[in-house]
Amino acid sequence: MPSTVPSPRPWWRRVLTSPAFWALVSLSAALPWVLTERGMGLPPMILSLLGGWLLGIDLVNRTFRARSARVGLWIHVALAVACSGLMIYLVESGSAGLRMLPEPLRAPAIMVQFALIPATGWMVLGVLGRITTVARRPARNPRTVPEWVQDKTGFSVGFRAVRMPVAALVWWGVALGVMVATVLSVLIVTDALPRWVSTSPMVFLLLAALIALPPFLVFRGVCALRTVPASVRFTRGALLIAWDGQERSVPLQRITRLVWCSAGESARVEIASPELSLSLLVSVARPGAGELAQLPPLPRRTEAALVEAGLMPVIQRKSRPRRSPISVFERVFESNSSAATPTR
Repeated sequence: MPSTVPSPRPWWRRVLTSPAFWALVSLSAALPWVLTERGMGLPPMILSLLGGWLLGIDLVNRTFRARSARVGLWIHVALAVACSGLMIYLVESGSAGLRMLPEPLRAPAIMVQFALIPATGWMVLGVLGRITTVARRPARNPRTVPEWVQDKTGFSVGFRAVRMPVAALVWWGVALGVMVATVLSVLIVTDALPRWVSTSPMVFLLLAALIALPPFLVFRGVCALRTVPASVRFTRGALLIAWDGQERSVPLQRITRLVWCSAGESARVEIASPELSLSLLVSVARPGAGELAQLPPLPRRTEAALVEAGLMPVIQRKSRPRRSPISVFERVFESNSSAATPTR
């Protein structure tokens, strides 16, 4: 029976198909020009760029051959960050940095600068490609939206939320924007930003994101600590809501305003009545295992029961934004009755 194991390729074929070998050939070919102080000519520049590009390809390929995908990704990111930092340092130091080196190393340093440009670019593109692949890959255990449970008396749903008014979320976003703008303004006024940052819009935006990241992570951590289990149950004539061990039953006739936002940055439940004023934010809470930080849309029977109890929909279904489907019900009997009363 013939063996199905493929025979290994000859060593010379592995060498000739290796990007590292051709990177070494290209850089070695550029070295004579560099050592004779003619490294700024067109042939050595092309050979240096080609060698750096091939070296970047070889390094990225080696990260894919790591013992695990996670280890390979971290090695890939570390190499991209190291090469980016070295390239930025060499560009920023300019001629002053070259003068700090011994005379025999100045010309090879110029060749390294040229080679780092395509090598760093290829590694950064590889990191972005890996991130895109992970984002597009379907999850093995996809998370789902909490579902309604129906029985003979009504509908109920369980979820996780943070007791917080939506205004607090808005003010937090405003404060974060003001803080980032203030820090960037101070850096610009004091001329503390390098030229390569202030002249590149993409790098400038990346710097703003890095400044905003620590307070954002702190906010997410606080919300995760304040996350509590909650549930909502609609019956024919009442709403039963429970959160963090507390439970309240509110007749539908007593509710003055109900907001049910099932998805988006402000996914939440808001209830206002003479006895209770409560806002449970779902979007900022840490969801349960296998669940999304969302709510299911209101059942049609529940919407009909709310209307029957005197709560009129303020935002119609057709006008809801796709990214933030929201239902708002308000009691309008008082305004209607006052408008119908004739004035004397």
